[in-house]
Order: sequence, then C-alpha cells, then structure tokens
Amino acid sequence: MIPTTGDPAGRPAAVARITRRMRSAAPGSSVALIGPVLHALAKAGVLGWSMNRQRLVTTFVSNLRGPGQQLSFLGAQVVDLIAVSGIPGNVTVAFVALSYAGRLTVTVVADPGRCPDFGDVATALQQELQALTAAIAVTP
Repeated sequence: MIPTTGDPAGRPAAVARITRRMRSAAPGSSVALIGPVLHALAKAGVLGWSMNRQRLVTTFVSNLRGPGQQLSFLGAQVVDLIAVSGIPGNVTVAFVALSYAGRLTVTVVADPGRCPDFGDVATALQQELQALTAAIAVTP
C-alpha cells in the first residue's frame, strides 16, 4: 500500500521504507504462490478469460530509477524520458514514476471504459504532486 493521506512531507520517506521492504523480499516469492494457479489456468486455455474477469487488481504502480545524469543518443542529449505502462486484463489504471537526471516524471495510463473519471484522476495527481513539492520545499 502506498500512503496517499497524511502529511505530504512524510510520504516520500514512507514510500522509501515500503520500497526497501518490498525489494528485500526474495525475488519471485509471490510467483511461488500464484504461479501454479496461473500455470493451471494457462494449461486449461482460460488464462486470458480469467485475467479479463479478475477483480483483485485494479491499479498498477511502478517506480523506475533512471540514471542521475543526462544520457546521449547518437551524439544528441536525451533531455527527457517518459515511462509508459500497459494495462493488461481488466486493470483500470497504471501509474509509473521515473527519475531521470534529477527530475521525476509520473505518467498515468487508464482504460477509458473502466475509468471514465480519468480527468479527475489526473487533476488529483497533479494537485498531490504540487502539495508534495511545496511540503518538501519548506521542510528543513
């Protein structure tokens, strides 16, 4: 769970703690639990059907740490990177945060049929990012 309420200045530290804890888990540990079920569904030919009807996952959130300095490609400086995520099955919305050369870019991809209030989601995200930026700017 990503903290979305409370003191905006404290959220980045909370997210960092959660991320460290999740990354310290054994890689693939969740696959050991769900893998056999997915394999059985695939073998039965109903994995796609099942993925399109599952109700447990509605949102994906990913964070990617990019390089701290600007890169170049064929001699040209890469001034910005934008991460874009897919939304498989019946997932409603995906958020991706990407850091690159001291900047943070957050992208949001949504299924318009499942997220008719996408404009409100994007506006709320922008407001939260502005509040977070303001809170961090005044934190000693």
